[in-house]
Order: sequence, then structure tokens, then C-alpha cells
Amino acid sequence: MISSINPARGPYTGNTLVTILADSPLCADDDDVVVTVGGVLAKVQSQSHESIVVITGAATDDIVDQPVGVIVKSNAFGVSRKTNAFIYQTGMCLLSYACTKLINAVAQFTVTPSNGPEAGNNTVAIQTIDSNMWLGNNDINEVLVGNQQATIVSQERTAVTVMIPAGVGVSDITVRSSVFGDAFLFRAYTYNTGILLIVS
Repeated sequence: MISSINPARGPYTGNTLVTILADSPLCADDDDVVVTVGGVLAKVQSQSHESIVVITGAATDDIVDQPVGVIVKSNAFGVSRKTNAFIYQTGMCLLSYACTKLINAVAQFTVTPSNGPEAGNNTVAIQTIDSNMWLGNNDINEVLVGNQQATIVSQERTAVTVMIPAGVGVSDITVRSSVFGDAFLFRAYTYNTGILLIVS
């Protein structure tokens, strides 16, 4: 039986690294495994008896912004499922202040500072809220600001420091862990315009 899905949400465009854990065998190491998230086929990256790592596919319009089930089909152990396990979130939702507040109420990390120059090259500290979310040094292998990769400067059990790439506007931040998958913070970082106001 599937016990947990981590993370439990990701963008509707897919490409989220998700770890599926179970309290009983899901599959054999060399099993032919099929995983669907909301009926959408996911790409299996790795598998063991009680853990499968997948990358989600792109969601169809009828399943976005609502909980969907995760199903694992294994030749050796049959079908395992977890209902209301994952949410594909639409970018349109981010335009709503109320929606953003709701999403970030279950945020997995904080960002300090949360703004900086459009030229980038400034450092930002990302601190996990759950001390068990990331495990060990070098477990975080990628940090994205919007769709641009930030440079990882250092990392600890519960924090990572990155150098921000150049950009404009407001961006989400994605932290990718080889153990726990993707963590998100929507509208997490603001690029300051750098406009100089002259008062006479």
C-alpha cells in the first residue's frame, strides 16, 4: 500500500520529480512498473521494493487544481493506489493573491531575502520548514528560479544557499532533492526593476 507521495503538488506542465513510498512491497527491482498520476502516465526513474521515483507528465485540463490519485501497477505485486494524493497546479492560479496565499500556507521552505536585482549574482538562503525534508549534504542537486538554474553555493541538512540568476518579474522557486523530490514556493522571489527615482 502506498504510504506517502512527496511532493504532493507540482505544476500542471509536469516534469516534477516525485517519490512514492509504501509500507509494503510495491514492485520488484527488475519489475515492469507502470505509474499514473491522475490517469497521466509518469516516467519511472528508479524503483525498489518500497520506493519508486517518477517524473510526472503534463496534466489534462479536467484534472488540474484538484486532488488526484496515484496508481502503481506491478507484474509482481499487482496494483497499489493512493487517492487524493497529488495536485497539478495551474500557473493561472498564481495570478490570484488569495490562491497564492493558500498555496504558500503549506510551503516547504522560506527564501531570504525574497527580492534582488534583475542582474542576479546575489546570494539567497533557502531554509526548510520541515527539518526532515532534506537529508544530508549534497542531497539537493538543483535549484530553479522560474525555469533558470541557480548556482548552489552551499547546503546543509535543512538549508541551501544559492546564487540567483538574472531575471525579471516574480518567479517561483523549485528545489530538487535526490531523496525527497521537488519542493516548491510559488511567487517566491521578486526581481527589483532598479528604477532610480529622483526627487527635486
